[in-house]
Amino acid sequence: MDEVGPAVDPGLRPAAAPLVIVLGQEAARLRDLAGDDWVSDGSYCSTAHGGEKHSFVVVPTSSFEPKAVCSTAEVKQQEQNGVTVSVPLVHRHGPCAPSSLSFTNKPSLAETLRRSRARADYIIRRAFGDGNVSVPTYLGTFVDSLEYAVTVGIGTPAVSQVVLVDTGSDLSWVQCQPCNSTKCYKQKDPLFDPRNTSTYAPIPCNSDTCRQLTADHYGADCTDGGAHCGYFRQQTDRFDGLLGLGGTPESLPVQTASTYGGAFSYCLPPVKSKPGFLSLGAPSRNVTPGFAFTPMGRVGNRATWYVVRLTGISVGGKPLDVPASAFRGGMIVDSGQIVTRLQTTPYDALQAAFRKAMAAYPRLHNGDLDTCYNFTGYGNVTVPKIALTFAGGATVDLHVPHGVLLNNCLAFEESGPDIGLGMIGNVNTRTLEVLSDVGRSQLGFRRRAC
Repeated sequence: MDEVGPAVDPGLRPAAAPLVIVLGQEAARLRDLAGDDWVSDGSYCSTAHGGEKHSFVVVPTSSFEPKAVCSTAEVKQQEQNGVTVSVPLVHRHGPCAPSSLSFTNKPSLAETLRRSRARADYIIRRAFGDGNVSVPTYLGTFVDSLEYAVTVGIGTPAVSQVVLVDTGSDLSWVQCQPCNSTKCYKQKDPLFDPRNTSTYAPIPCNSDTCRQLTADHYGADCTDGGAHCGYFRQQTDRFDGLLGLGGTPESLPVQTASTYGGAFSYCLPPVKSKPGFLSLGAPSRNVTPGFAFTPMGRVGNRATWYVVRLTGISVGGKPLDVPASAFRGGMIVDSGQIVTRLQTTPYDALQAAFRKAMAAYPRLHNGDLDTCYNFTGYGNVTVPKIALTFAGGATVDLHVPHGVLLNNCLAFEESGPDIGLGMIGNVNTRTLEVLSDVGRSQLGFRRRAC
């Protein structure tokens, strides 16, 4: 799909009250494998900051599958002082997805990972300033593997539009009138019509905003004798719009910085049957305690991506023997990336430790990832907790199983040499509230947020 249109300020704002779910995990005893470091508790949710006693979690294999019906409950509210505002965030292929996405064909895991890897290659090459970035042409000029959507209101009066969220993109857009079938994808919902909103305003060609679009590779061009700054963006994944949460001037967090301080957070739901949330603004410490923070940086002069530095990893409560130099490349936090991509040395150590901890279960050698298991016939499985430690001491236990396993596979893969960039994927941050606070140059993690 080729998305072409005028660059506008459409009055983008959240359109719904927040909906968030806290999920408990059933567990059964398999103490013979886990020894003293096991947990079996019907209400236990394993996503937590480091330092908890238990190092293994026993989960029923039935919990790996998404539910057939969307289940919601309101547990996160907008703060009374108006500092933050939240909207529900859902998986695009789950039962909570808006009707406009319900017809979208769900790709196989192999196809999803292929897109994710191509996206990662594209982002990392751009991050290092390669002006000759090469990606498969059938994926379009922007490679996507996006999975999570929100509904926002655009214009005044507000018109609801479904958009996919992406921390690795800056420009927010929807398809709008006039747009013929050769230029726009035929979406299920009506196209947004800027003539029906009082807050629409064209951006002229001679503006700083238009020049910034050119600088940020959006192919800005003049139309209508210079009255409109046009842009070009190509997508191939059959959806109607995008919410860009990156760090350049085009992004929503930067454009709303005067109101929300340039901060935002999100929580990706642990299963596809329940929503998480996307919030604009940084929650105050006394209202939402429990964040562990790490310094946040950039890749050179590339403002789009948010970068943090890992300093250690543990599996089943035991730290991996990995030198600090192996993490020096840094990690981009990308909501559009599927699984976490680790540099060679830490990945090899993680893979070996995880396989040892899961030795009781038969391996699949033809999986979509390289460490996959056959759980057929097992009512419960015991999975080691994986904890990531970041610069500044922030330690985060990934959710078990939804932050550790994807389709019965270890949700990590190798990114390349230690000196290169890695990426934190969306699967591994499920149930965590991830807070990007640009004003304070820090990234925060809060456990059991959705």
